Amino acid sequence: MKTFAWTLDTTGFFAASVEDVALFAALLGRRDLAADPLTAPPRIGIYRSEIDGEASTEMREAVKRAADIAQKAGATVVEVPEPDQIRRGRDVHAVVQGYEAAISLAHELAFHAGQLSDILRETLEEGRSIPPHAYDEARRVARHARKAATGLFDDIDVLLAPAAPGAGPLRSLGPTGTALFNKVWTLAGNPSVNVPGLEDAAGMPLGIQLIGRFGRDKQTLQAAHWLEGEIAARLQP
Repeated sequence: MKTFAWTLDTTGFFAASVEDVALFAALLGRRDLAADPLTAPPRIGIYRSEIDGEASTEMREAVKRAADIAQKAGATVVEVPEPDQIRRGRDVHAVVQGYEAAISLAHELAFHAGQLSDILRETLEEGRSIPPHAYDEARRVARHARKAATGLFDDIDVLLAPAAPGAGPLRSLGPTGTALFNKVWTLAGNPSVNVPGLEDAAGMPLGIQLIGRFGRDKQTLQAAHWLEGEIAARLQP
């Protein structure tokens, strides 16, 4: 593992279920992250942002279906509009990432540029052109985005949003798709858990995500485990 962007880099865990992810994270981090059963259904906010139009029709329907399932299972479901501070945070993500990546991988770019992928080399070269004052301003915007993100959870436990614009890609060694719907939560440092179970017409997974308050990883995992179970129970033939 190598540092790419030190204020954004996040260790993620992949597993077949939310419960397995929670166990993996708990064992590796030696923290109490077990997805224990909730004592009551969570309060869920459907996150409405300006990038919702980038999601496919099937993805938007998946989010609605997950919200309907949660509500029928007893969860409180409300809509949460995106604050302007968070929208601006998404806009500066590339500045923070590019500036830091160009420093972290300066040696690789200087001595091994020919061995880097085209997209990585272009990212690093663009990052080198970002002036320090632009990076400092982007960090200031990011700080305001983090504060705004904390305020979203005053009356809810988790946010519900697409994890990606559409269904998972077919097996290939190519890119896995855009991280558009994840960037702002990485910038803000909020825990995010993909909830499996929903699919498109071709049987490909439609990933939805639950986002929690900063530092509430266990609570977010618990809510995701609950929703995963409710989805599975209602989709059984």
